[in-house]
Amino acid sequence: MCLEAATRTTHDLAYKCTVVEDARATQNIKYGEVTILVKNVHFSTLSTLKSYGKVINLKSCKLINTCFMRRYFVFLVS
Repeated sequence: MCLEAATRTTHDLAYKCTVVEDARATQNIKYGEVTILVKNVHFSTLSTLKSYGKVINLKSCKLINTCFMRRYFVFLVS
């Protein structure tokens, strides 16, 4: 949910957003007696975020170094 909020906000501020889909930290969500599985939470969020920016996987990242990783995982903007 933090990823979703950060991506939407940066998009609204006119930044170009890139989300690395394999860089996730989420968990099952419980609503009343219903438990929504982590897999469903993850893919639902990615489905929404593709409207706000580019969604890529770690293998498609060409510049793998510490600076690049910090830029994408922390700031989520390009």
